[in-house]
Amino acid sequence: MSKKLTAIISISTLLALYGVYYWGIPAIINKPSFENFLEQQIKEKSGYKVDFTNPNFKMGLLPSVWLKADDISVLNDDGSKPLKLGQPSLKLQLLPLLFKKADVSIFKAENSRVDLIRDKNAMLKLGQYPIKINSESQITLDKIKIDLTKYQVTFFDEIQDKKIVLDGKYFKLDEFKKDKRLKFSTVSDLIVDGKPSSLNAEVDMKLPLNKINEDQFLL
Repeated sequence: MSKKLTAIISISTLLALYGVYYWGIPAIINKPSFENFLEQQIKEKSGYKVDFTNPNFKMGLLPSVWLKADDISVLNDDGSKPLKLGQPSLKLQLLPLLFKKADVSIFKAENSRVDLIRDKNAMLKLGQYPIKINSESQITLDKIKIDLTKYQVTFFDEIQDKKIVLDGKYFKLDEFKKDKRLKFSTVSDLIVDGKPSSLNAEVDMKLPLNKINEDQFLL
């Protein structure tokens, strides 16, 4: 077999494999059965009941996968939604999965809402679900970029009977590198017991935060 023919066969094989990756995988997983499977797996792994509306998976040019949907919600048992993400878009890098890590690099959403509660036992909850901080989480956000528009975060403290609302026009995280750098900007209204105050900020700081320099903040 000539070198030219070998090269043609090798290139054709690579193109076929890439075609399976880029078009074949989405064709398999963009089905209602996979949506139900994904919701069930999240329920079993985390305890959260999640509802995806028209989810769509697309492979990135490099080894990655995009998940987009009309919205993603967390459901309480009574049907209320303590978390609703409008038009979410999430990019997951695939190579870290070889090391059993899920590396989320981009997250976007519009018209989103989060309802947090500190109950009378001082437990932080998302709706009815206790929030547990796991230092050994398999999800890494070390290089994530976040772009949120029109979001609202509500925090109700049952112990003090106090409600705090963060009503944001946008939040943009440009860079986050663990123990290196944090850069973000936001325009929002902070409402405490019905009394609003504006919060416009641009922050660029080195991590870890051993000391604060006024040049790192623009308010």
